[in-house]
Amino acid sequence: MNWRPHDKLGDEPDVLQDLREVLTNPGNVTIEVPSRKTFEAEGAILKQALSDCLRDQRAALAQLADAARQVDKAAFGSTADFGPAHQALLKALDRAEVLLQG
Repeated sequence: MNWRPHDKLGDEPDVLQDLREVLTNPGNVTIEVPSRKTFEAEGAILKQALSDCLRDQRAALAQLADAARQVDKAAFGSTADFGPAHQALLKALDRAEVLLQG
């Protein structure tokens, strides 16, 4: 089947609905419903949702890596910094765990 960007949704395979479910489940993200049910409108919303999910994952991984470096530095440097560094690491681990629970 050939798709045109403005074709109405409904006749196509459930690929877009499957993608919507994949993006919604892991991040507990609510994805808006397009005002007009076209392939183009649904695709634009799902593209934005995917970008948001990937941005959140990158931010969580960066935060986790930074916190781990801080703990490492505190453990082998000044012990006064260990407590806050350890708390930051635990917070980053919690955030990463939420993203992984999908």
